Amino acid sequence: PSMKLMSRYKILPTMLQNWIQKTCGLYNNNPYHNVRHALCVTQFVYATLTKGCASQFFNFKDVLCLLVAGVGHDVAHPGVTNAFLAKTNNEWAIRYNDNSVLENLHASVIFQVMSEPNHNFLSGLQRYDYELVREKIIRMVLATDMNHHFSMVEQ
Repeated sequence: PSMKLMSRYKILPTMLQNWIQKTCGLYNNNPYHNVRHALCVTQFVYATLTKGCASQFFNFKDVLCLLVAGVGHDVAHPGVTNAFLAKTNNEWAIRYNDNSVLENLHASVIFQVMSEPNHNFLSGLQRYDYELVREKIIRMVLATDMNHHFSMVEQ
């Protein structure tokens, strides 16, 4: 089913393309947490929403957030774990107080790229909608921390 997210949320194709290209370019060449993984996840989310029946559980904003989170959920991943970053007093672990360090990094980079000129494809949203979408994307990315995954699934 066509969701018409581009027209529904006034997304300019060039800004979306700029954001995707820049975000994908910030993925490191890790064996697993790389740009191929991000695009596989995004494709799986899209297929589940359009070919499966998952779309009946989400509104259009949720779908937009899931796709954005899919693209950026591991951006800038250094190829080590949260525990390693905390134990080595890495600057990110210090910044994020040892809590979901990588996931906070990924969410932050998604919006750092979006803050660059001609990259904010969400600029057509009203302020309230932008804040809601931003909050949802951040929560989705933070939910990828496997230390919290099973307790979230139980809810």
